[in-house]
Amino acid sequence: MNQHIKTGHRAKSKYEKTLSASISKALLFYFILLLSYAALSKITEGNSLYISLINAPLFLSTELAGFGQWFIPITELVLAISISFKTTRKIGYIGVALLFILLSVYAGWITWFLPNKPCSCGGLISLLSWKQHVVFNLLNLILSLIGWYLTQRPIKANPTTI
Repeated sequence: MNQHIKTGHRAKSKYEKTLSASISKALLFYFILLLSYAALSKITEGNSLYISLINAPLFLSTELAGFGQWFIPITELVLAISISFKTTRKIGYIGVALLFILLSVYAGWITWFLPNKPCSCGGLISLLSWKQHVVFNLLNLILSLIGWYLTQRPIKANPTTI
């Protein structure tokens, strides 16, 4: 009797394996691009993030805002790098999910409870409304959890998949 019949699990078809591997690879490239873009745009836009942090309704001191000005983009780059490697991908996706949980809560708080709505996002993301930020963050949270789930079991569609 086949192993998959004994355990009650059916074997994944070649199509399912290829689809899972393709989704996993697409999510990997998407998050590497998104996190790197977000970090680099914050770094290249000078004091924009610092000014947003000072003006944000977080009541940050100038020291904490100065720390955040560098901590936030460095964290985004570290997460992009961590999901780039198989050995750190699972923990990287957990970090990405936590980041988007925090961003979703913050954007939701700003959207529904505060009249002053400063935005420290860079580039194209800064064009989103605050409600769109919430939706964007929640979608990225879901995608990061899918990415994490797909890293739980190695998917071998063919030997060249990452």
